[in-house]
Amino acid sequence: MRKKISIHFKNNRELYLIALNLGLTGFGGLAVINRIKEEYVIKREIISEQKFLHTLSLAQILPGSTIINLIAFFNYLSAGLMGALIGTAIYIFPTFLITALFSVIYFQYPHDQFVNKIVLGLNILLISLLIRALFSLGRSIFIREKTVDYRSILIATVCFSLYFFYGLSVVWIFLTAGILGIVLYTFTGFFNTKPINLLIVSGAFFKHKKAWIMLITFLIVFSFSIAYISTPLWLLFSSFFKIGSLSFGGGIAAIPLIENIFVKDLRLFSVKEFWDGMSISQITPGPILIVSAFFGYKVYGLLGALIATIAMCIPSVLLIIIIGKIHERIKHASIIRGIIRGFLAGFMGILTTLIIVQIQRSIVNWSTFILALITILTLIKIKNGFLISFAICLLYAVFFNFH
Repeated sequence: MRKKISIHFKNNRELYLIALNLGLTGFGGLAVINRIKEEYVIKREIISEQKFLHTLSLAQILPGSTIINLIAFFNYLSAGLMGALIGTAIYIFPTFLITALFSVIYFQYPHDQFVNKIVLGLNILLISLLIRALFSLGRSIFIREKTVDYRSILIATVCFSLYFFYGLSVVWIFLTAGILGIVLYTFTGFFNTKPINLLIVSGAFFKHKKAWIMLITFLIVFSFSIAYISTPLWLLFSSFFKIGSLSFGGGIAAIPLIENIFVKDLRLFSVKEFWDGMSISQITPGPILIVSAFFGYKVYGLLGALIATIAMCIPSVLLIIIIGKIHERIKHASIIRGIIRGFLAGFMGILTTLIIVQIQRSIVNWSTFILALITILTLIKIKNGFLISFAICLLYAVFFNFH
């Protein structure tokens, strides 16, 4: 067994070095996609450009982090199920360590003025990132083939109203968005429907039977063990597994789900702690979903941070592999496309609400308003301007800490 593992690492060393490099230097969120293409398609020729584009389109509509989805699937294609799991773990490990470190500092020194100023600057940077995401995603969701898609705008407006004015649960909002997507897209013939036969791919999917059986067995035993050991740990695991399974539209889509569960339902975090955690997750090179480590740390220390992170990432890795195998069979189904379009449009409505709430609580004077304006312009006008915006926020914290 040890020999097999050693051979596996030797044969796939290059794959894992790519994942580590991206995990250490992948600042800027979705901007990392270009680097992934350069590494997997251009430099190493691990996959074709057509396969990359097909996987990217799938990764963007599945729950979880788009970047994690891509890395997991590309590693799966080259190194099987074990490669997908190891590659993903290597990618998120540096980000996990950074987030855990900042979580320790944040909760150990909650009243330190300098720490609070840094977090305030990061809160404003988060506003800028959310606004950029709103416009970036909005172009692809609300405009199709250079034509305004009024159905998506209608769904987004309905979901915004339900969330902002009535405080409806995020799960119900997504359900509403999915139903509206079916009604407005499927029944109007917007998408062409092609025959679906999932049985054709069943044989190919189970070519690694032993590995899949071992993984499923491990997950079942792991879940029962956590539930037996500690109720808070099980709460973390089950909650973040659910969040990772429902965050359609990328990592940012997890924000309202986390708020709904941990702030509104369980009341384990204050609104301030919630947004501070989201802001801290932005200074790491990895995905926003690593914020699970922040919440896990407060509930159950470093073990809680680790369990929450594992639970958040499991659905992404498994779904991209499973759905990736049958994507070509289902991507043209009108009902599937309708549901996905509904989910994405609904998320835009929720994202708009989050931006408004964050602006109300963070932009409190002229200095914070000017900082927000500068960071927004930097992110929009300068290519890969994230690190510059981050440095500006740190300078803001230092200046106002001593004045």
